[in-house]
Amino acid sequence: MANIHWSVVVPVRGHSPDLAKLVAAMERQTFPAAEWELLVVDDGSAEPVRLAPGNGFAVKLIRQQPSGPGPARNRGVAAARGEWVAFTAADCEPAPDWLSRLEKAALHSPDTALGGTVRCGLPRSSTAMTSHLIVEHLTSRLNRDPQDARFFTPNNLAVPAKSFRSIGGFGSDYGLGTGEDRDFCARWRASGRRIVAAPEAVVVHTHPLTLRGLLRQQYRYGRGSGIYRRSQQSAGTPVPFESARFYLEAFLAPWRGSAPCENRWVVAALMGASQAINAVGVVRELAAGK
Repeated sequence: MANIHWSVVVPVRGHSPDLAKLVAAMERQTFPAAEWELLVVDDGSAEPVRLAPGNGFAVKLIRQQPSGPGPARNRGVAAARGEWVAFTAADCEPAPDWLSRLEKAALHSPDTALGGTVRCGLPRSSTAMTSHLIVEHLTSRLNRDPQDARFFTPNNLAVPAKSFRSIGGFGSDYGLGTGEDRDFCARWRASGRRIVAAPEAVVVHTHPLTLRGLLRQQYRYGRGSGIYRRSQQSAGTPVPFESARFYLEAFLAPWRGSAPCENRWVVAALMGASQAINAVGVVRELAAGK
């Protein structure tokens, strides 16, 4: 029997119609099926998640009490057999060569975290594109040196399992389900390890959002950012606030982003509204910590 080299960890809560698409995308992986496994962590769904057996690869379903995506990922890694762990999300579809591309990058950059490319699966949706461009704008700013990056989101992130466990995985203080990714990346770098871009490893993120859903998401992002800023302040590594140029470039992102963007003026307006409500979330958490 071949050794398991990669473990793919996916947290999920509640009914996710895209989960079947994720599993189908994993079935199309070109990486040898006997050398990787899929671990889906059901984070306290009211109706337990169900999974069909994998087609040539091992599938494991883990259930836990609702704790948030960070602890769910940690639970998955605790059960992982692979030397490397690749994180993605239930609403993502990895490209067929995703694991193969990550494997190639891992051979060139051992004991580093690897961040792949996330593409928007709903380019005609103004709200989905706004959410996508906000993350893309932040990561492009933080990752100007692809060989010494600072942040990638955990819907396309890979790490050596042993090193992940050694720094304690994702923090448990982020019950909102956001902010723990920046915290993890900061602690990873503080441990002396690098984060390296692996742009050829692609996942497509399909997350439909209503206007209300977008604004609620950005408010939560702001609160998560506030918790992260408080923790960094306590650790003696305060995070500076973004400059006016950052927000100007965010407004221009619909014209400068990597993906074609329809309704650019609408998206630009939504970018402005999202940044404003994000700031409200940050201020609330910073005030709560005083």
